[in-house]
Amino acid sequence: TIPLRGSPLQLEFDKALLEVVSVSEGDYFRQGGASTSFSHAIDKDAGSMRAGMLLTQSGGTPGQGALVKLRMKPLKPGVATLSVTSFSPIGVSEQPPPRAAPVAPLRLEVK
Repeated sequence: TIPLRGSPLQLEFDKALLEVVSVSEGDYFRQGGASTSFSHAIDKDAGSMRAGMLLTQSGGTPGQGALVKLRMKPLKPGVATLSVTSFSPIGVSEQPPPRAAPVAPLRLEVK
């Protein structure tokens, strides 16, 4: 795996069926007690969420883990879609990390 220093991320969700209640930083960049900067914004009207994670120290994080944790609230029954619309990992060297493979949208049954 290639160590990462940070990543912006954008998700879209079905705003008629789901509401993002909260967004928090996952454990990926905080491995080993690393110091990070985390920001996020939820646009309920557009049905989108943006987040940015960045290590505040030199070096990078290898391996696996969660970038963000979402808490969502169902608004009405139906089949909702949650999609990753942008993910741009930032590597530790001048050479960029490989482009992330597209992630298929999640289909969630909301009851």
